[in-house]
Amino acid sequence: MAWLDDKRVKGVLLAALVAILGFILAYGNQGLIHLRQLRQETEKLKIENTELREENRRLLHQIERIKTDPRYIEDMARKKLGLIRPDETIYRLKDEPDQNTSGTDSD
Repeated sequence: MAWLDDKRVKGVLLAALVAILGFILAYGNQGLIHLRQLRQETEKLKIENTELREENRRLLHQIERIKTDPRYIEDMARKKLGLIRPDETIYRLKDEPDQNTSGTDSD
């Protein structure tokens, strides 16, 4: 194995070994790129978890109001179902487009 005594061959083998190890380190199943993707996904899930906790808090508050506040139930029924009291009259006004805005600016 006289060819292993050549410094150039040793250098090439060492460089190839370093390149292969670097490739495995960067692109392997547990490589740096995969680690970065996992960290990004973890951060995204933390944000989503925070948003869901806030939504749960809001919904629990709403449930408590539905259980204990008759006025809240009435307001919800009025908004969502369009309910009115017997002595009330609903007036619906039709929105008309503004006659002054024709789409062109005359200034």
